[in-house]
Amino acid sequence: MFESSMILCACSESRKLFFENLGIERISPYLKRNGYQVEYEYLFRDMDSNKLINILKRNVVGFSLYPDAYEFTYECIKYVKAHGGHVIVGGKYATDNYRELLNDMPEIDAICLGHGEIPYLEMLTMLSKGIDIEKCFDMIPFFVTQSKEIEQIKICVSNINDLCIPDRTKYFQLTKADEVFICDSHGCTGNCTFCSNCQNMRKYSTRNVEDIIEEIENIYKVYDIRQFNLIGNSFEDPGKKGKEKIGEFCNLILRRKLDINIGCYIKGNFIKSEKDKELLDKMIRSGFTHIFIGVEAANDDDLRLYGKRATLQET
Repeated sequence: MFESSMILCACSESRKLFFENLGIERISPYLKRNGYQVEYEYLFRDMDSNKLINILKRNVVGFSLYPDAYEFTYECIKYVKAHGGHVIVGGKYATDNYRELLNDMPEIDAICLGHGEIPYLEMLTMLSKGIDIEKCFDMIPFFVTQSKEIEQIKICVSNINDLCIPDRTKYFQLTKADEVFICDSHGCTGNCTFCSNCQNMRKYSTRNVEDIIEEIENIYKVYDIRQFNLIGNSFEDPGKKGKEKIGEFCNLILRRKLDINIGCYIKGNFIKSEKDKELLDKMIRSGFTHIFIGVEAANDDDLRLYGKRATLQET
């Protein structure tokens, strides 16, 4: 099948310095769920060269670009192009810097803006109908190319509940991980002026609490991992419902007796009442060991400049 000549890759300079890439780990099972057997691979500069070459000899290679692996990723891109393949680059860094990347890496055929599941599925569906890949890039608004007009492009922001739980099989084969990142939401309800998420990917969606707990419990039981970091923008979103979500989340952890540590992000004005203090106490009892608070500044003028809703006194 034609999709067997496509692969998704995340590059790192070394096995000792690589991070889990939730993007390719979610896109691959999503495409498989829709009938396209697209695999993913982690690539390292110090891996066996023959294995690296065999992975890159594909008709289409989608790279998730990290800035700390910029040079190695570019070397891989040039190899793919030199051997007649097509290159797509995606990820948050690529979405935020697509103009610069297209200028600095002319070998790139297209950059996927936003979440990659829907754009890749649309592309594969069109390819299966015999449509040329360059035509696919032109017709699908989530791909930007050298020749595409700015008015023709959009950033794909998917509802997180429509996507798949990451396939972490290869990640756990490559590393003795002692912590895992859990994506609990997409988008943000805030409007911080310095944040690209607020500007480009603001549409908010959050996962069902039981769905998050099932993912955590499975990793905990199968791989004996006890540190979980929730990487949605702010765990207490959206508003009152968000705090009810936290309470339900904590109750499930306590009920299932999960001996885990949890980290998350919250807004500076999270604590507004005695009830909120009780919720914070429940979070601590259920395993929250570190909470990152969006303080940003120590005066109200700067907080207003940054678009923060919390005042200095509230924080």
